[in-house]
Amino acid sequence: MKKIMSMLMSCAVLLSMAALPAAAEETAQPVRVNGTMECGIAVRIEKDADIRQIGTYPVTEAPEGSGVSVQLTPFAEEKQQMLDEIHALSDANKSVTAYEAYCGTAAVLPQDQITDQVYYLSVSGTDTERHYRRLINIIAEMPEITYLGKAVRVTQCDHYSLAGIQVYAPVSADMQALVTADTRFALDTLRTEILRKSTPDVYVLKSAKEGAPAIPYADYLDYRAKLEAQTDAVTDVTFSILHAANYCSGCQVGLEIYPPKEMAGDVTGDEAVDSIDAQMVLKCYVAEVSNKPAALTAAQQKIADVNADGVTDLYDAQFILRYYVSNTLAGRKLTWEQILAAGK
Repeated sequence: MKKIMSMLMSCAVLLSMAALPAAAEETAQPVRVNGTMECGIAVRIEKDADIRQIGTYPVTEAPEGSGVSVQLTPFAEEKQQMLDEIHALSDANKSVTAYEAYCGTAAVLPQDQITDQVYYLSVSGTDTERHYRRLINIIAEMPEITYLGKAVRVTQCDHYSLAGIQVYAPVSADMQALVTADTRFALDTLRTEILRKSTPDVYVLKSAKEGAPAIPYADYLDYRAKLEAQTDAVTDVTFSILHAANYCSGCQVGLEIYPPKEMAGDVTGDEAVDSIDAQMVLKCYVAEVSNKPAALTAAQQKIADVNADGVTDLYDAQFILRYYVSNTLAGRKLTWEQILAAGK
């Protein structure tokens, strides 16, 4: 019992720390790629559940005044409304249609899982990203609602071409030399500076050919494979795209659900590890030692078991808090292996 009390005190100290503020011309052969735009989140609501409030957020049929509220629309209905909206905004001679099959590489929720219990959730007001994060955390503790992922509007078209390559890696002279070593590409200084205002560790490359033509898709794939084989410091390599207009007669659209990426310690599924995740693990542990129903689903308990000892307990809550305090508040980027090794 003394050991448990000591661990609870340790968690309380870390939780108090967590409350502090956190420190060109298109010349390439077209390729069928996807343009995407996040536009809300998707949830599954249990049958007969009457959802009028989600935490402090009222659920309304439409935005009301200047306050922040939540709107829930059946997913299939929202998809049709999206298509109608695009038709209204497009020229009369553009026959934008819904696509029959998704051809992107990102994982999406299978269509047969999007039943009449799946709803599109949108937030009125400003600073919506912050509100979505809060809502995902609130929903994680509501048994009648399940967060499924981000709702993403997808445009598929054969008339896209690649405009640039974005490399996500630490900023240093050596890394820049490695990223720009391929003579087919050159650093796009202006776009790199603009992107670094929101994403510090990024390089944007453009074609090294005079006139900055579009980059062939095969060249992008070849560059990515070679760069990732040379270093483990690169976290991602993506591309930006060009299109003749917002929509053309070859465009097809759809509304997909991108499930959250599974991350160790991210119990809520908001793709971040923070004090809320640790608090949920503590609640689960207290419920179990009190012989009450588990406060987490089996899938959440698996994600919460960061030390992989087969149980969700105070140790996991401590490790999650240490990870959050180190990586988010203190700015010391530590891996889970380092966090777990320090706790032994």
